[in-house]
Amino acid sequence: MIKQKIILGDAITKMQEIASETVDLVIADPPYNLGKEYGNNHDIKSFEEYLHFSRKWTKEAYRILKPHGTIYVFIGFRFISYLYDILDKSSILVFT
Repeated sequence: MIKQKIILGDAITKMQEIASETVDLVIADPPYNLGKEYGNNHDIKSFEEYLHFSRKWTKEAYRILKPHGTIYVFIGFRFISYLYDILDKSSILVFT
């Protein structure tokens, strides 16, 4: 049987608690940084802050993935090209 686990909490903090190369799949739906108010937080960072945040969580996601693991990312159109660049420069993107 395949073990599945959903972890709730701050993504970066929780991923730091996970051993390297132990996860088959990461599904990420990071904030879109559109400036919307959600009641419990405000979805707005400066451009550089958002890129820094994206570099941090993608670095951790890559670290915990098994060598043939997969990452799926849901992200708004505004930052998709920047996220692609972050993933490409960190050698996370592999096309087979």
